[in-house]
Amino acid sequence: MRAAAFHEAAHVVARLYVGAPAAAVEINATGGGRTHGTRKWAGRGEHRIRSWLLVLFAGSYAQAYATRRSLRKVMFTSGKRDLEEAAPAVSWLVARGYAPKRRRC
Repeated sequence: MRAAAFHEAAHVVARLYVGAPAAAVEINATGGGRTHGTRKWAGRGEHRIRSWLLVLFAGSYAQAYATRRSLRKVMFTSGKRDLEEAAPAVSWLVARGYAPKRRRC
């Protein structure tokens, strides 16, 4: 429950940082959390996509920090949904030359 709280709170803080506040945040007792917000993001093109990615990945970073687990482990377990949602945005950046095609992790 604590990990989910950190994860969802980080999404909210990141949304505030990029100028797209969340409409609501829900963290339920089963350990699953959701952040509800608008898909309207400030900026256009690359700036908008990068803001969206910052919000998506903030949750996993905070959860990894709070639980002292590796970021990779968090990304592929509880952050998997965020990672799946980020894939089209990353593809968009790569297709337009804003990001390299390959990057070592």
